[in-house]
Amino acid sequence: APSTRLKQQSKASFPHAAEISFCENAEAGAAIGEAWTVETMDKCSIAYTEKQLRIDIERGVGANPKIRWPSRSSPLAKLAVSNGFTVTKTQKNKPARSTGEEASPSPELQHEFTIAIPPHSALLFPCQRATTIDAASDCQVLVKHLIVLDGTWAKAHRMYHENPWLQLVPHVKVEADRVSLYGEVRHEPKAGCMSTIESIVVAMKELGEDETGLDRVLAVFESMIAEQRRCKDENWKPKLKS
Repeated sequence: APSTRLKQQSKASFPHAAEISFCENAEAGAAIGEAWTVETMDKCSIAYTEKQLRIDIERGVGANPKIRWPSRSSPLAKLAVSNGFTVTKTQKNKPARSTGEEASPSPELQHEFTIAIPPHSALLFPCQRATTIDAASDCQVLVKHLIVLDGTWAKAHRMYHENPWLQLVPHVKVEADRVSLYGEVRHEPKAGCMSTIESIVVAMKELGEDETGLDRVLAVFESMIAEQRRCKDENWKPKLKS
């Protein structure tokens, strides 16, 4: 399965970072300052300046809104990759149901998370637009940090579509030359797929990280798979009648 181990950091960590706000259940094309460029689409809108991006998605829209993004050569996109950016996700509260009693007031926006994406981050995700790490390097794309979506393949795809800000970072993938160790425990959707930890190890090796330490991580994972296999075999043994 494809994980983000992103720490919640303050904007002070990256003082020149871009700022991205992402709001669900919002009104597409809501009023905003004159300095912003606004593009309204079906059920969603984006507004941006050279340093800020706001995404508003209306209530009831599925997990894959069709968003037209600023060009990757735009000042905002370049700033986000080179200087990093912070993402703040909020959600507009649904109107309270009438119960005959006066509803307690609640804030209009509910804060879900704020995370800081370091400069020169890339998403490790095997989608159509992803390139190999070597190909990214050949195209002068500097990768210092990896964002990885951790979960089953179905959950990883859902996370990808539910966080459209991921479109701002380069996408990279690894090409497996062996069968995944995890294939003995869980069925992979197609040949060449790897577990989260295996894909991270392969990617970090390609980025030049210490192979000895990474091989140790993989050895621990392999021992976990062996234990899961043993438990599975024991559970499937026919029980003897007394």
